[in-house]
Amino acid sequence: MSKTLLVVAAEANYFPLAQDALQSVLDKPERSQIALGFLDLGCNQPQREWLQSHVDRLETVDWGDFTVSYPDDTPNYLKIVLARPCVPQYFPGFEVYLWLDADAWVQKWEAIALLRTGAQKHKGLAIVPEIHRHASFLYDGRWPQFLGWMQRLYLDAGGADLAQQFCTYPMLNVGVFAAHVASPHWAAWQQQMEALIVNSFFNIMTDQMAMNLAVYQNPEVFAHTELLPAWCNTLPTAPAIWDETAQQWVERYLPNHPIGILHLAGKDKPESLRATTLTGTTVTAPARYRHYRAAILGLPT
Repeated sequence: MSKTLLVVAAEANYFPLAQDALQSVLDKPERSQIALGFLDLGCNQPQREWLQSHVDRLETVDWGDFTVSYPDDTPNYLKIVLARPCVPQYFPGFEVYLWLDADAWVQKWEAIALLRTGAQKHKGLAIVPEIHRHASFLYDGRWPQFLGWMQRLYLDAGGADLAQQFCTYPMLNVGVFAAHVASPHWAAWQQQMEALIVNSFFNIMTDQMAMNLAVYQNPEVFAHTELLPAWCNTLPTAPAIWDETAQQWVERYLPNHPIGILHLAGKDKPESLRATTLTGTTVTAPARYRHYRAAILGLPT
């Protein structure tokens, strides 16, 4: 079996998105280079049956897996916040762990290859910062709003001093990353998670904030961090454009590099998007993988 495991996680409501994420890997000719794992956060039986025939490893996440305290009415999807920093414990035996959020999908294998190489380089972490030349909020007047959001996150997580020190640091997005099993990030991440939860900071952003603090507060951890280009995790804050000739998503600015992973983070998960093309026209292009698969690849949904 491969030394690299790509992991996706979801509960029943998010399963169609997770299915797309997995299918975008399964359809690639390079799929045999990696193993596929799935963390079940609350899927139903038909969904589990599909998973059993499409992934290599299937594990269930239970609230009893964790020693931290959490409210009794905590929704199932928040299991991901506690489970993501513990991926090697759920799937022992691999060298590199690659995480793909359920609302992300792989357009080009190049992103998977670079993530894996980045994790292997320093036996560390490969991840994409959210601030880069394609981030639209830097140019449209929303930077103060984004900065204010960052300040509030750090303020809630650890107080004014923490907010003052780190609010301008680029947010590292944990929706897509790769980490070596020997990476110092795993232990530092879990320690930060415990500290934040003890401080009553438990929400959908807890594990991302914990990773950012683990990286930025520890020089040794930062030294083992490889920051990758935006096309390895393209978010809605960095809108891609459509290449009508190649029939693919590409970056807005030259050299218009093909998007490797499209990540539909946020509340909206549109099936299609109105997109600018390389020639300046506007078209409707598929944003969800199942629609891209049918319309562009000609494969059944």
